[in-house]
Amino acid sequence: IIIDFPDPNNTDLSKLYSDLFYHNIKKKLSADGIFVQQSTSPVHAKDVFLLIGRTMHSAELTALPFHDNVPSFGEWGWWIGGHAKRLSEETIRQRLRNTDHFEVPTQYLSPAVMNAAFEFGVNQLKSDNTDINTITNSLAFSYYVNAWQF
Repeated sequence: IIIDFPDPNNTDLSKLYSDLFYHNIKKKLSADGIFVQQSTSPVHAKDVFLLIGRTMHSAELTALPFHDNVPSFGEWGWWIGGHAKRLSEETIRQRLRNTDHFEVPTQYLSPAVMNAAFEFGVNQLKSDNTDINTITNSLAFSYYVNAWQF
């Protein structure tokens, strides 16, 4: 399942990043299926990015963060995962890192770029927050507004 929603920049969009949504993803995902979701910038909106991952975990999904530089956006992040009882973070990491070639031609992605995407700076994935995003609390929106205020 590939999810490319807009960032949670209003309360309605914030609901797309809720625990209820991820529980529904879990129901639709095959036993060995994988999902990936665009999840804003882990640098510029770190708290939102980490909130999304915690919310996925609350729905009993394994979720592994990765990032890359997107020229039109800057440093951007995604979460990839599956059923927590079927796929561990380490299993997903090993499958992706053990790739020495791709079965389809690519113009940018290489095994080295793929491996680097799962590396983050010191404390970049650390947070004292433990909350998750729900349909009713719109924390993703609140965090997003705070992150992107100039």
